[in-house]
Amino acid sequence: MLTSRIIKIVVENVSGINDLSIKSRKRFYCDIRFVYFKLCDMYKSAINESTTSIGKTVNRDHATMLHGVRKFNQLYNTPTFLGSDVYVKCLTELYKLNVDIENVDNIIREYDVKMYYRIQHIKLTEKAHSVISNMQRKIDLLTSNNLVKKLLTLEAQELKEAEERLEVFFKVKEKLREKQKV
Repeated sequence: MLTSRIIKIVVENVSGINDLSIKSRKRFYCDIRFVYFKLCDMYKSAINESTTSIGKTVNRDHATMLHGVRKFNQLYNTPTFLGSDVYVKCLTELYKLNVDIENVDNIIREYDVKMYYRIQHIKLTEKAHSVISNMQRKIDLLTSNNLVKKLLTLEAQELKEAEERLEVFFKVKEKLREKQKV
């Protein structure tokens, strides 16, 4: 089950901050806390925690949590906000975790349509890279084979002849195997 502590761990891991509850007003730390508060607010129905308990996970009160959500909404997509990439990566990680949330897509889409499609793009890009690397491995395997290299140099008519001869060869091999079984 998703909790504010799990969200905190994801945000800390993605951002590289060891502890979000550190008493620092440096811009980066504040922006990352805003990301944390925004994510907790987005998933509040799933985590089923009060703003007070969410604030306590980072040694803040409920008012700071609500202020953090408002600040996130004001600063997100501005050049001065340092948490945009962390937000995208955290949403992606939470999506990958898929921790007992039935409607993750709807939650993300409801709060940020642009972010939903950015995450979909990231997932499709990862899938495309996986498919491309698989295909490249297969191509490398095929092109390292001397017979395949020779076949690639043949003209269309020569290739057709080779195909016909191979079909005859495989039929003969199949009949020989059948005789050996009997």
